[in-house]
This record gives sequence, structure tokens and C-alpha cells, in this order.
Amino acid sequence: MNKCIIIALFCFVTHKSSAQENNTDTIISLSSSTAAQTPAIPIAGIKIATALPDTTTVGYIGQPDRNATFRLIPATTFTNWLQTFVDSKYKNVFNNTGRQLVWVIKNLSISKDTTGNNTFIRLKADVASSVSNEKYLLTSTVDTVIITQGSKAKYALAVEEAIQALFNVSANNNSPLSTNPLTLNDLIAKAQEVYHVPILKDSTYKRGIYSTFEEFKNNSPSITNMIVKLDNKGSSRVYQMLADSSFKEISNPWGICIAAEQYVYTDGELTPIEKSANSIVISRFQKPEVRRNQAIYYRNLMSNNENNANPYDRRHNKKAKRKAKNQQPIATSIDIETGELTF
Repeated sequence: MNKCIIIALFCFVTHKSSAQENNTDTIISLSSSTAAQTPAIPIAGIKIATALPDTTTVGYIGQPDRNATFRLIPATTFTNWLQTFVDSKYKNVFNNTGRQLVWVIKNLSISKDTTGNNTFIRLKADVASSVSNEKYLLTSTVDTVIITQGSKAKYALAVEEAIQALFNVSANNNSPLSTNPLTLNDLIAKAQEVYHVPILKDSTYKRGIYSTFEEFKNNSPSITNMIVKLDNKGSSRVYQMLADSSFKEISNPWGICIAAEQYVYTDGELTPIEKSANSIVISRFQKPEVRRNQAIYYRNLMSNNENNANPYDRRHNKKAKRKAKNQQPIATSIDIETGELTF
């Protein structure tokens, strides 16, 4: 039985000239300005904890006029990067008589739209307030997308704006969402439960069709005998091979694993994906030298279709799902909770 092997790799590379047709790294450095307003409910301090899918990456940016992309990375380790900023920005409003907060950062990621004129930052975090004996009660959960406009929008300013939005929520709410006090480690462990799925833990994956995202998460494709064909419009069609050698089309599967490569199926197209740390990323945004999914199967499938032969061409960008149809960032990963394209 064929297996897909996905290996999580971490890559730290110095920033290169953006003129190169290569994936590069861009460092985000945060300012140390103090311009916060006194919170309605006194805060003694804020401790940053992380439950991120990947602490080395703040996002991936596809350049609108070239196939090159680059990765955004924090200037230091992620926790220190945010902790230093928070300590500096809010030190003038912290009050020793207030409550100690914990921010468990579950997602902080940046993308742009296909024009390059809008920058999107997604922040997902839990806020907990101290009660006693180094235990905390959950008071808020935040999951928001903030948009900054203009091709020259600064990534650092986008991060700072997202953190300010989190501070505003924290400063005005102290009503517990539960009555069960948790330690800091408990808060982190609870937030990390989403990563305890076979697709992120296993190193080998079965060949087959993932009819649903649940099948993908559980490393359990429901259909193992399969084939992909192109229709007369060049779209990919996925079929189950039946016992009598006939074919049954599978409409809108979540994805497939074939020839040691994984793909998510969207809009009649196979998009190469791969595991990186605790995230599933779209392979286009990985550096060519570390990319695990080389899309050999895709290239063979498209060998007679020159317009679609390169799966890493910017023309194959997908949009992250959002209600605002006119404000859609480029998708760079898969939401491990929903299976939707996200960033």
C-alpha cells in the first residue's frame, strides 16, 4: 500500500533580495512605544503564553506580480517577541492592585489579498484572569480578523493593532466563562488539544480519497481505490475505482493522498499541501529547498495543459473563506478545526 510521508521541517534563513524568484524570510520587529489608555478594570500585568501551530512563522505573503512568496517571522522567539512588546506598551497603565492576566495566543497570522493592497491579520486568543494560588479563570475568547489598507501597510503595525484589540477586550471584561480554575500549564494544554489529531501526529498516511475533513484529520480515507482525470475544461475529477473496474465520480471530496503527495480539492483543482510543525500549509508558500510536496503527480496529470502545469504559480492562489466577499485574503493554510482554507 502506498504511503504519504510528511516530515515537519523548520527553516531559518536570512532575508534575501525581494527581486529574486525565491521564497524569502522577512523579520517583523515591534515598536516599544507606550500609548495605552488606563483600562476600566485594573490590570497588574499580562503574561504571554503560546499555543500556536507554528511559533516560527507569522504568515506567508504572495507577491501579486510574481510567483515569489516570502515568510514573515518574529524578530526573536515568539513568546519573547510579544512579551517584550506588551510589557513596554502597557507598563504605564499596569496597576499592582489589579488582576494578573494570561493571554494564550492560539493564532497570529498575516496574509494579503491578490492585489497586494490589503493586509489581513488574524488573532485568536484566550484571556484568563488570576484568582488564587497561581490559577486562572477564562474570561474571554477572541477570534478576529483586522484589515489594514494600502500596499505599503506595515506588518508590525498590523500586529500592534491586533494586540491593542485584544487589550481592549481584556481591559473591559472580568466575568468568568467557567468556574473551574486552571493553572497556566492547564490553559496551554487545553488550547493545544486541537492539535491532538492523527494527521499531525502520524508520519505516514494512506493513499486514498478523503471524502470529508474528518477523514483527513483522522488519517482515515474512506476510499482507497482511486484515480483522477481531467475533464474537457481542464478541471480535475476524482473517481473511485469499483470492483468491476468501472469508475464512480466522487463529487467535492475534501482531498486526496496519491503518489506520496497530499492535495486539498477546491474549485475543481488539486492544491498541494503539507505538514509544517502543527499546521497544514499550502505547499506554494514553502521555500522550494525545503518543500516536501513537489507535486509530481499534479505535474504529470497536467502534462498536456501548459497553462496549469505549475501548481505554485500565483494564478493558483486560493482565497480564505470570509463573509465579506470583497475582502478575501490569500489562503496559505488549512484551519485544523474546520478544514477550511485560511491564513
